Amino acid sequence: MSSPSGCASTPPRLDELRYRINEVLDEVDIDPDQFDLPEIPALPAPQLRGNQPQPLLDSRWDFAEQCRAVIASKSDTNGQARS
Repeated sequence: MSSPSGCASTPPRLDELRYRINEVLDEVDIDPDQFDLPEIPALPAPQLRGNQPQPLLDSRWDFAEQCRAVIASKSDTNGQARS
């Protein structure tokens, strides 16, 4: 006889506990559609003051290009963090 978990060697007590856990999870399953959530507000535009440094990288770049930008920035400062 095989257990509900699909493992023939599962002790009966473990199967019983799994069944009870699944029953509890079914009872507390929450459907987010049952709530009226507020609209997500628009994010405000950043308020920049004065000259800002160029960003280190662009998240739209591929991973390798981002890594090269980080490595290049570190080599310009002998491995020290930029201030």
